Amino acid sequence: GNAYSALEQRPNAIVAYRRSLELSPKFPKARYNLGYMYVLEGNKVAAREQYNALRAIDPSLADRLLQAINR
Repeated sequence: GNAYSALEQRPNAIVAYRRSLELSPKFPKARYNLGYMYVLEGNKVAAREQYNALRAIDPSLADRLLQAINR
């Protein structure tokens, strides 16, 4: 996901981060990155879903995602 993100291939990054979360659902960085990609794509509803899931596993990272959502 990070490589796709660096190349600004956001749809591919979203697929990669979602696949990562299938393998490890409680991986906070992947959940944050997925949420952030959704923010950049303008899908704040999907980003908020990632925020809600992230709150339980890493509240401080969830707060950072919420700041990005609310910009």
